[in-house]
Amino acid sequence: MNICVLDAYTLNPGDLNWDILNKYGKLSIYNQTLPTEIVERAIDADILIVNKVVLSAEIIAQLSKLKYVIVSATGYNNIDIDAFRKRNIPVSNIVNYGTEAVAQHTFALILALCNKVEEHNIAVKEGQWEKTTNFCFWNAPLIELKNKKLGIIGMGSIGNKVSEIGKAFGMDIIYYSKSGKKSVFGTETSLEFLLQNADVITLHTHLSTDNEGFVNLDFLRKLKKSAFLINTSRGKLVNEADLHFALVNNIISGAALDTLAEEPVRLKNPLIGVKNCIITPHIAWAPVETRNRMMEMIEYNIHSFLEGTIQSRIV
Repeated sequence: MNICVLDAYTLNPGDLNWDILNKYGKLSIYNQTLPTEIVERAIDADILIVNKVVLSAEIIAQLSKLKYVIVSATGYNNIDIDAFRKRNIPVSNIVNYGTEAVAQHTFALILALCNKVEEHNIAVKEGQWEKTTNFCFWNAPLIELKNKKLGIIGMGSIGNKVSEIGKAFGMDIIYYSKSGKKSVFGTETSLEFLLQNADVITLHTHLSTDNEGFVNLDFLRKLKKSAFLINTSRGKLVNEADLHFALVNNIISGAALDTLAEEPVRLKNPLIGVKNCIITPHIAWAPVETRNRMMEMIEYNIHSFLEGTIQSRIV
């Protein structure tokens, strides 16, 4: 059995161990793979593991030995689902591995906007505290979360965890769930009500052709002027030009994003340098514990496939 990992570095930059997969056959590890290198590297693979490498119908047609694919992520828009279905090749993704980590990072971003910890850390080190005549100072208004409305769009496992944490902060939880999934910690509302009433809006929904760019200027104009937008979901949910306009024109107060439409981000991105916009480099999923959990789930998926059952099957 030949197992090939085409973009291993994001999951394991060196702090984890791929040896857990060695018992299933010959293992080939590539940290990164260019589109022109995919077929050459995967030509003998029985099992292929990819994260963001694009597997098009043209590429799939050339991999005659391929029996199973694992996407080492929850999203799988890099996979030509129809092509795999026609070839009757099963594909699995990895789900619920990062619920706690992504929810934690969501609140790290919310707190960054509300408490401005880094800005004040920098100010202290620049000597601004030393120059004051008082025992304390702050450069911007600080915000308490208690009794603020947290509006959650998407109520999967991460949305549920975010609602639980928000409740622990004393926030009033409202949510919009297109899938019909519920939260015991909040109240389901229409999207319109959520946008008009939430103090913090956080996105936890899958990307699809129906919702790409749905956070646009029309969406943003419905928010409170004091509202914050958080995105730890998918970058393409947000029209970045419209968000830039909303931020620089004070239509909303701030945004914090862990995902962008193009990754890695280019410095020409309109959101770079906007003072009330925090951007982190798609790291919500990346704690070592979370990635180790994903590695174990990949191993379990391979074991299950070889035993005749397929876990987390998307094709």
